[in-house]
Amino acid sequence: MPVTARLVEGEEREEIWRQLVDLYSGYQTYSDRSSRDLRVFHLQPTAPER
Repeated sequence: MPVTARLVEGEEREEIWRQLVDLYSGYQTYSDRSSRDLRVFHLQPTAPER
């Protein structure tokens, strides 16, 4: 499926991050162990090229 990716930042990222961690706490564990913030992307479906 073709998609366009957009890096999510700021308050939007924090909200999505909380939702991701609610689904799977391992994301936060991994982020803590790596000592960095993991990037979050929004994937928007796009029409296939012809």
